[in-house]
Order: sequence, then C-alpha cells, then structure tokens
Amino acid sequence: ALKRFSAREGISWSVAAGDSIPDLPMLEAADAAILPSGLSHMVMNPRKRVFRGSYCFSDFICDELSDLLPTGT
Repeated sequence: ALKRFSAREGISWSVAAGDSIPDLPMLEAADAAILPSGLSHMVMNPRKRVFRGSYCFSDFICDELSDLLPTGT
C-alpha cells in the first residue's frame, strides 16, 4: 500500500513509523523506518531508526522526523 500510494501521489521518498507486527511490510517498504527496539531484529531496512528510550515513542518519532527532513521543510 505504501509503494502504491507513493507512486500514485508522486512521492519519491517515504518515512514509516510502526510498533507492531502488522507494520513490518510498511517499515520495510519505506525509505526510512522508525520503530521500537522490540521489532528491530525483524526489520532489515538499512535506514531504520530504533527507539530504545524510556520516554514516549511518539516523541521519538517527532524527533527522528525532524532529523530526517531537510532543513526548512
């Protein structure tokens, strides 16, 4: 679905965040993946960002998106 949506909308680069087994195909299909450490061994995406913190996963996602997006976006 991520690849089809990206092609349809003309999106050339994608980031996916997920925290469960059903999210694995999406995390693999994205150009960058944000996920908790419990899924890390199941995702081979070379641009994965792994959450190992004790704070909120959604805050980690926001922090990682800030790092991944070009300046001024």
